[in-house]
Amino acid sequence: MPRPSKEKRVQRLPACSEFYSDTEQKKECRKSGKIRLEKVRRNTENQKSTENQKKYRKPKDYRKLEEVQQAEEMREEENIKKEKKQKEQNGKEISAGHIYEIAGNRIEIRCEGSYVTGIDFAEESPEEKEQQERTEVSDEAARQLEEYFQGKRKTFKLPLKLKGTEFQKLVWDALLTIPYGETRSYSEIACQIGRPKASRAVGMANHRNPVAIVVPCHRVIGKNGSLTGYAGGLDKKERLLDLERRNR
Repeated sequence: MPRPSKEKRVQRLPACSEFYSDTEQKKECRKSGKIRLEKVRRNTENQKSTENQKKYRKPKDYRKLEEVQQAEEMREEENIKKEKKQKEQNGKEISAGHIYEIAGNRIEIRCEGSYVTGIDFAEESPEEKEQQERTEVSDEAARQLEEYFQGKRKTFKLPLKLKGTEFQKLVWDALLTIPYGETRSYSEIACQIGRPKASRAVGMANHRNPVAIVVPCHRVIGKNGSLTGYAGGLDKKERLLDLERRNR
């Protein structure tokens, strides 16, 4: 049997108009073709949109760092609120200290065992406030503070027991590295502890420093050189910085 010619073996696919005889079937064919083209177009647009979003999206690590820093700041604010609420409920500080008259300043020194846990400027006189008994540790702290105000001491050698959050302790450790007679900004401390975006949280931790002068929170100032806040009062902060400048 003879083989069919090449022209007869090749068949052309019929178009919609040739394949379907009915008019409704032709319409359905054209309609399905348009639907397929529309799906292809939409998929292409969605792909471009996704690529643009990826292009301008911040790196995941950077976003994660910001979220961690914001969470830390929120935790610091919550801790401060809890402490204030606890003080209001108790009506007074949990542990009182002994008030010393040092270089014209009333300074309260708190101790637990062989550790110094707090040093603050006191508003009340020793007669007006219930006090702890004097100890060897509190007397030694008072002696070193006396030498500091006389310009004879630039560093302290006291056993400290600082109570606070891990972040607060990290900030307080950084404060201890600021040399006598020098200052640092809140942003510089934030960078030093590896939290460059946490300047506000650093300020809060600085304000909660329990051991004034010895842990030198007075040496932290604003980025523009302003004194900003100080738990003992801006006048005392200015006096401490002036004392250190004169005896540097």
